[in-house]
Amino acid sequence: MDKFPLNSELAYAKKLNKFIDDIERKLREILKISRKSKINSKNDEKIIEIEELSDKNDELIEYFLELLTTEYASEMCIDYLLEALNYTIEGINADITAIKGINFFSQPYIDIEELREVLKNNVALIKAEPGKYLRTYDDIVSKLVEEKIEKGLTLKELSDAISKATGIEKNRANLIAADQVGNVYAQATKAQFKGIGLKKFKWVTARDKRVRPSHQDREGKIYSWDNPPDGEIPGSAIRCRCVADVVEDEVLNL
Repeated sequence: MDKFPLNSELAYAKKLNKFIDDIERKLREILKISRKSKINSKNDEKIIEIEELSDKNDELIEYFLELLTTEYASEMCIDYLLEALNYTIEGINADITAIKGINFFSQPYIDIEELREVLKNNVALIKAEPGKYLRTYDDIVSKLVEEKIEKGLTLKELSDAISKATGIEKNRANLIAADQVGNVYAQATKAQFKGIGLKKFKWVTARDKRVRPSHQDREGKIYSWDNPPDGEIPGSAIRCRCVADVVEDEVLNL
């Protein structure tokens, strides 16, 4: 059993990517711009004045402000965060069971307020995404305008700008999913170890070329939860896939 909840991360990223596709669809609907492959070549070179776009941007923001209630945003992320939490706890129980040779079960020890804070942060990130998408799109459009002599842009240029903004925001969404699931893993692991009575952990990396050099140096070393290296615990750094393993001697003394 892999200790890091990678499937939760991938599922969350897929959900966020779908949301970004929804933002793109709504923007295209408002601007009346089809996807690049469907643009009528006759209309490709139709010039759109930049001034015409600002009101359309406001319409997009108003649409998502109404749609993205706290409840709606919570439902987009909570299942994946709880799945990561449960996966982490089950993994720790399985490790202790394997060492002690008897079935070991433990209650969740993560502080409910910490979990609420994680959820609150994710809701804020989701609610902010339509605005971030528009800023990315506007930056791309502004750069295009600077490079042109004409005042406006063609439908094809605007369609390409939308597609580019979607790609950038999907990369950001993947980073958010990795960061937030890693954060749940790190906090839950620390709380679970300490709640059970395990004061130490062994640092285990993903053992591939993507591991940070500083984390490679920690491979297999034992640390105290109260004094981790550079204040970092496995999974807490962005895109960190390192995990905390139990220290066998401590488990046997439980």
